[in-house]
Amino acid sequence: MQNPEQKVNSPAKQSFYCQNQERYTMPQTPMPPNIPRKGFIKMPTPGNIPLSPASKVILMRRGNALFNQGKVREASRIFMTIGYTDGLIRSGDAYYQRGEILEALKMYKAAPAPAKVNMIMERTALVIRAWLEKGEETRTDNTTPPGPAAPLGVQNSRSEG
Repeated sequence: MQNPEQKVNSPAKQSFYCQNQERYTMPQTPMPPNIPRKGFIKMPTPGNIPLSPASKVILMRRGNALFNQGKVREASRIFMTIGYTDGLIRSGDAYYQRGEILEALKMYKAAPAPAKVNMIMERTALVIRAWLEKGEETRTDNTTPPGPAAPLGVQNSRSEG
């Protein structure tokens, strides 16, 4: 006999608030069977390698030194290995500033930094909504949209104009 609290093959109804505080509810559509449950993007698991506290400190210092030298990719690999939340968030911020949104999202998800993940998801939803409303075929100019805004808590140093 099936537990009445379990729902078999019923898609979850998700809702969230957009930046303008409008509540948006996702339509109830089942996930196609050929889509992997965890999605197409491999998300790393931070800190899954057992290390002594002394080793973690050494690696954290090395990662911070690499990050300060601008070697964000190498530093983020170290931060991921030791599960260093602050380093993952700083790496995510650096990727976001460079326009590498997918890498930023990976770092924010691994940290975890739900506010920054939600910010990226909201911005992505707004872009998709604008595309759907405007229609990609009506775009006649060859200009690119403006670059990403600064993540939460980070000042954008780019000048407008």
